[in-house]
Amino acid sequence: AFENTQEFGKDFNDIARLQGGFVNAYTGHRETGYVTLLPKDKLDLAIRFLSRVMTDLKIDPQEFDKEKSVISAELSKTESSSARKVGLKVNEILFGKDHLLTRDTGGTRETVGNITLNDLDNYYSSEYVPNNATLVISGDVDLNQAKTLIDRYFSKTQAKPETVELDLSQRIKPSEQKDIVIKDDTFPSAVQYFYKIPRFNHRDSLIASLINAALCGGKDSRINRRLVDG
Repeated sequence: AFENTQEFGKDFNDIARLQGGFVNAYTGHRETGYVTLLPKDKLDLAIRFLSRVMTDLKIDPQEFDKEKSVISAELSKTESSSARKVGLKVNEILFGKDHLLTRDTGGTRETVGNITLNDLDNYYSSEYVPNNATLVISGDVDLNQAKTLIDRYFSKTQAKPETVELDLSQRIKPSEQKDIVIKDDTFPSAVQYFYKIPRFNHRDSLIASLINAALCGGKDSRINRRLVDG
């Protein structure tokens, strides 16, 4: 997406870096996130960036095929990794073998190989719409200015009433198997604990995030200080 908007083309990342910032993206089971970090006096550019991702995408067929090859090569390296096996097995235990949440968000070499440009265009036009998105602005910015810019760049974007929210909490059937041992010479010795937490819009979700940050959120976390710092 960052290299296929009609306005910025392949210059997207370079423009952000020249302004002292960066752009990035991630995909989870429940959302895809696009992140733009720029100086506060570049708020106009930051919001324009994100609006173009939602409204201005035009994928070049050659770039599409090239990206598929890159992703397939990455998947060939990770599909047999122990870390991936552990993650998929944990999801199976938590949600049940056939639940959507057990699938790897990166897909497989087969699914990536079979996807077409038409598939991508259809998904983009149906899912990248205002009523299926949340815009978050964090920083020392003027709220009225932000609202003005949002209206300028997003107001012409039409909602799609037929968009249906997928409730992933349904049909969860936890596996009976609770203890898993995966032996692999390439994987460092580890003990991992996994907990279910409230969904993102639940009132307790923030509390769960704060607990996670306090326990294991970087070098200042309690677990790191006790195990590493002594």
